[in-house]
Amino acid sequence: MPTNVKDLGQTLSITAPTGGTTVGVPIVFGTGIVLPNNTVAAGELVSVETSGVLLYAKQAPLAIAAGAALYWDDTNKQFTTSASGNTLAGYAVNAAAEADTTVKLKFTD
Repeated sequence: MPTNVKDLGQTLSITAPTGGTTVGVPIVFGTGIVLPNNTVAAGELVSVETSGVLLYAKQAPLAIAAGAALYWDDTNKQFTTSASGNTLAGYAVNAAAEADTTVKLKFTD
């Protein structure tokens, strides 16, 4: 039985997509999102987080209820409740008011 959380698939090394990665800015990977731990050029290996909780920019003005599904808008680099053209990322841990600039998200496992 693995004892290191990295053995459980929470942190993976993947090949950076076109455009590379920026530390802390989510990227679409497969059918979800991952969070890069470093900035690398396209084609290089990058360490990414696949689970956990993230505080990040949200669409404004937009009120979000606790538990609401959140989607990654890769064009605008923010989370939204709109599924159209976006990638399911997880759900809101807390409510966020329209005036809030961030939302706390739990990654979808």
